[in-house]
Amino acid sequence: MTGIRHISKFMIGAVAASALAACGGTDTEERADTSSSTAQAGNERPVVIASDTESVTAPVIEEPVVLNMPDEILGVDLPIIMSGTEPFWSGSFEGGWITLDRPGLPLIEVPIPELPDAGNGRMRFNAEGLDVTLATGGCEAADSELSVTVLFEDAEYVGCAGMATIEVRDGGELPLWYQLVPSSIEAIDACLEAADGPRFVRALYPREQGTVGMILVDGVGRYEECGAEVDTGELGFFDPVSSEQAAVWFDGDVMFARADSGTSCNIQLSSPLDASLGQFHPKGCR
Repeated sequence: MTGIRHISKFMIGAVAASALAACGGTDTEERADTSSSTAQAGNERPVVIASDTESVTAPVIEEPVVLNMPDEILGVDLPIIMSGTEPFWSGSFEGGWITLDRPGLPLIEVPIPELPDAGNGRMRFNAEGLDVTLATGGCEAADSELSVTVLFEDAEYVGCAGMATIEVRDGGELPLWYQLVPSSIEAIDACLEAADGPRFVRALYPREQGTVGMILVDGVGRYEECGAEVDTGELGFFDPVSSEQAAVWFDGDVMFARADSGTSCNIQLSSPLDASLGQFHPKGCR
């Protein structure tokens, strides 16, 4: 009954208001207009403007890194390997990245910036706090064409740099999947093209009729699984996977690098495959 009484009171109030309006009650009209305006204002959805704090803490969408991958620097073909002593350190220019590795400290890895001018046989690279200067000559090591000075976090590292030398080792017993490589080149190329940067093939295996799957790994150990048709290279899927998911498909401790794919490793494993297809390397090789 409460609802009925409420409606009745509303109706009586409305009739009374109409009667007063008919009598020309100016004050009543003004109060009604004021009430109507207030009600309308109360029903409007407020416009929310982000505060300065909210703007600062909003998620930032990172742009993908576009790697600069030169073929040579100061006349030396990449990859270029750097090293020095007192303290011992090493690094490289390869796969679009500059690395600095110091025992007991985190690996530093920054994208290679645009090549600077080679004034007086010197090039200086400065990227994300890592400063590397390469210069022709000035190194006594027989296999080093360049001298190098690295500045990082107020520390200076001096040494030599040169083209990576290739060591060929006996491949031993390669995993059985190496036999799939020649017939799966179209699929391998399709998956490598879909990847965002150079990749090694860590495993290769048959799937549905006429298709193969493979595990790809990048230079920092991230894995993807890809599937494509053997004859046409039509891509079936391409998904990131965890190391545990990838390990299900591993057979042996080797990786395959497609020829001219941008990958590099200074240790090659002998295999019966035609070198024009690519090379096998130990897992984890960079």
